Amino acid sequence: TERLRLSGIQAPEIIRPDCEAERQAGERARNWLDAQLTGERVRVVIIGPDKYGRARGDLILASGELATTALIKAGHAEPWGGASRDKPDFCS
Repeated sequence: TERLRLSGIQAPEIIRPDCEAERQAGERARNWLDAQLTGERVRVVIIGPDKYGRARGDLILASGELATTALIKAGHAEPWGGASRDKPDFCS
């Protein structure tokens, strides 16, 4: 299994959340995306590594929509330009 950091969004953390509400929101986001991907063909576009060396890119759903756009529309993520000061608060 490969992991991909989706580009251009900030989603709730599951591994190191700031609070329990963020962890739960992260689980909901992951489960929602899993449901969108199950049994579907998707396309992965690797942009390159992030500043920590992790794979970063875009995931294009079978519908042709970016997974990031779908996550934002569904309320599971926020658009993000990469600045830490812009990180949404998933705990309030």
